[in-house]
Amino acid sequence: MRIIFLWLQRCFLPLWRQNIDQNQGDKRHFYRRTLCAEYQKKKSMVKNFWIVAGVVVLIQPLLHVFLVVVMFTTFISFMYLDES
Repeated sequence: MRIIFLWLQRCFLPLWRQNIDQNQGDKRHFYRRTLCAEYQKKKSMVKNFWIVAGVVVLIQPLLHVFLVVVMFTTFISFMYLDES
């Protein structure tokens, strides 16, 4: 199964994206910062933000609460990830 996955990866992914699992790739490319451990921790924290926002929306299932929570969480997510 792994051989099939590697073959599909080589056929369909661009060269700069093929070795992303081994933290390799083009050092000048824009995605490079997403491979560091600090960014992965931040991404995990953003996932937790969205889980909390989902719980809040489930507790208060009103449209205006949903819109405020989603807009605020989107803003916080972009702000937090853009710090790096």
